[in-house]
Amino acid sequence: MIITFWIWLLLFLTKLSYSSHEPIDKDSAKNCKYLDETHLENFFKAIDYRKDFFIERLAQAVDIPSVSSQSESQGDLLYMLEWAGDILKNLGFSWQIKIPTLSNNSKYRSSLKYPFLFGHLPIAQKIREQTLNKSKTLLIYGHVDVVAAKYSDGWEQSDPFVLERKNGFLKGRGTTDDKGPVVAWLNALSVLKEELGNDCFPPLNIKIFLETGEEIGSPGLRKILSNEATFFNDIDYLVVTDNSWLTNHKPCLTYGLRGMVYFSLEIKGPFNQDLHSGIYGGPVDEPLQESVYLLASLVDKDGKILIPEIYDDVLPLEEPENASYSSIQFNDKNPGAYYVASKNEVLAKKWRWPSLSIHGVEGSVSQKGDVKTVIPHRILSKFSIRLVPDQDPERVKALVRTYLEELHANWTMGKEDTNTMTLESLHEGIQAWYNPNPQNNPVFIIAEKAVKRVYGLKPDYTREGGTIPAVVYLSQAVPSPTNVILLPIGTADDGAHSQNEKISEQHFMNGTKLMLAYIYELSLTQY
Repeated sequence: MIITFWIWLLLFLTKLSYSSHEPIDKDSAKNCKYLDETHLENFFKAIDYRKDFFIERLAQAVDIPSVSSQSESQGDLLYMLEWAGDILKNLGFSWQIKIPTLSNNSKYRSSLKYPFLFGHLPIAQKIREQTLNKSKTLLIYGHVDVVAAKYSDGWEQSDPFVLERKNGFLKGRGTTDDKGPVVAWLNALSVLKEELGNDCFPPLNIKIFLETGEEIGSPGLRKILSNEATFFNDIDYLVVTDNSWLTNHKPCLTYGLRGMVYFSLEIKGPFNQDLHSGIYGGPVDEPLQESVYLLASLVDKDGKILIPEIYDDVLPLEEPENASYSSIQFNDKNPGAYYVASKNEVLAKKWRWPSLSIHGVEGSVSQKGDVKTVIPHRILSKFSIRLVPDQDPERVKALVRTYLEELHANWTMGKEDTNTMTLESLHEGIQAWYNPNPQNNPVFIIAEKAVKRVYGLKPDYTREGGTIPAVVYLSQAVPSPTNVILLPIGTADDGAHSQNEKISEQHFMNGTKLMLAYIYELSLTQY
């Protein structure tokens, strides 16, 4: 990447001007016991003071095209971690990059590398001397890879990997997912260090764990967690900022994610090339016809999955949680319209019930205006199922296979030359994750206090329909799986993974304040 001279000059001058901002007088608050509301407000002012500097830091991150799905971006994945590591080093972190070796039977080419960054900043010595109990350790997780983007996809800006600052928004790939939140954490830590000084920063042990393959299913994550188990065995709290608010106006704390299994279904005819439907139509077993039959047999018109026994392990939606949906701020009309009218039912279908989605069909006539009357000889379709507690991915895979094999057997019964079916699972399957009883969970109580300090609002407690493998696997790796929270700063219409991805300047800066306030509240906790 070519960083122009004027950008570095701007950063240098901004840093010089910021250094004149007076830190907290540590002599007036001996023993580092000065974290009160007045000083927290000073921290917030210090964040505002460095706004341009922090936005330019995000611009540097966006400028690195760390697209994990593209082999040509391998060098950028490593560079992205090294860029973050340089900032961490200036904050006093010790850090290292580790690259797991992928197995030859992995769906990813074993030659590809998806590195991880491990960073550690032990509690300040002056605070340690006063701490009678074991000091708390916070683990911050984020990912610095992004999905592909190019102007021809429909972006308004000519280069999605050059940050555009316009009309109060910061636009570019990764601004909300997940480079923006990662940079916001780095910014919050920077202000804490400037304000507290070396003797009192940080106020608790902080570890940071960054990955470069989240957008493609986190290859190597489980292996690296196993290989580096000692890094995670003293974690008291885990915070993940890799999701978004339910609306554009109301902060939320997230306590649940759905899991996922993903399938490819191939139906291949007994003939090896496409056939003319006028000559062969009728007496041949048509792969597309069977594919339509099988796919239509997976789910009914109301979204109920038709696979036998698939709901047997689903935890019931208890009335307290169902009642809590009524007070959640939700007015999402982005898809156009939901076919259910009740807000509670919409949220339950998005969060609490499994869903099956069909993603596409390959091998059929698909070009606009194409009227070829052929019988395709091979059809490949893809579908996925979002899982909820307590569904087991392996059991769901087995149920899907048994059901489709029975349907295929019925389809081919009595026929001599018939189609063949091949069903493959495209990844190992991810369990759903949720944190039970979040309103009474100390981790959420701490986060709620932080939200109120920044936004003056009580956050909604939400689940999310998506899947984040790292949350599932990290919650299994740390000693206290209930001390895990998702703390989002982006909003519902930021366009993660989409064209014109953005985050507003206001939410980027307030998100930085939220992260600082979270560390502040956590450092005071007695839990």
